[in-house]
Amino acid sequence: MKLPNISSIHSDNSKHLTNHKFLYATLVGLYTEKILVECKFWNTKIKRANIDAMVAQMQDLNASKAVFFTVKGCQSGAQTMARHAGIEVFLVREPKDEEWGGPGPVVDFYLQVISRSFKEIQFPGISAFTTEQNGTPQGLNLNLLMGSKTSGRTSTPTVKPDGPGKTFEEMLDEGTLNAVKEFFSNNSFTINQGEECTRYIHIPTTLNFSPPVHITLGPSHIIVPAAQVSLGVRIDQSRIVVDRRKNFLYALVVEDVVRKGKFYASRRNDASNSLISQATEQTPEPNEPELQKWLNSTRLYGHMV
Repeated sequence: MKLPNISSIHSDNSKHLTNHKFLYATLVGLYTEKILVECKFWNTKIKRANIDAMVAQMQDLNASKAVFFTVKGCQSGAQTMARHAGIEVFLVREPKDEEWGGPGPVVDFYLQVISRSFKEIQFPGISAFTTEQNGTPQGLNLNLLMGSKTSGRTSTPTVKPDGPGKTFEEMLDEGTLNAVKEFFSNNSFTINQGEECTRYIHIPTTLNFSPPVHITLGPSHIIVPAAQVSLGVRIDQSRIVVDRRKNFLYALVVEDVVRKGKFYASRRNDASNSLISQATEQTPEPNEPELQKWLNSTRLYGHMV
């Protein structure tokens, strides 16, 4: 059962914002347990005098327990007296970034989606031979169509000493993708102070194949030691902001100032009840959290177009 407030909510701008005090009475067997609760929304910490006053009120009301809730904490003398008198003091505050989980309650980053295409390609040092007797390779046509595997990309076979290799298109795709990733890892930038936009750049690159690529076209064989590629790169930039606090009616940390415990209290917007759980000390993972690792590399690389 809940008894009426023993003092009303009041405001005093010179000292504090709000002080709310009430008394709970709970029937435990044949005994009625009274708990005195005081919530102080003050601009200053709880002082020793406030604890002394609470002790006196406990005696006057024959209360068995007393609890302080504060948004500023309490002074060391008040903390010592509260521990001695058995009064609980809880600091109610906003969660810190690390308590939300990295990078904090607001995830704010710029995303760049990278697409690439061939503007020009040359094969310096290319050579050819045929396995036909007394034959020479004539009129060889190396037809390469890039793009996604579902958009008509050709599949030019290659061989290795131990058997079939990847297609030449796959090797060019992987090589140019690695070249673009290396370029942006060495040249990280945000375009036009983060505005949503599309920009195009040109990246010349050389792919050296070791051992040289061995292409088979019937009885004819082509040896490609390197490829000089002029890449056209498209950058689609956008900003993404996710405020995880919007999912909650409130999310707070409640610290036990006297006994040094910590609790999380929250209610989601779509929930009818609040959740309160005790925080546990967690050993930091040796590797970065997946979200933080992804945010550190906010580029997505598309297939060849």
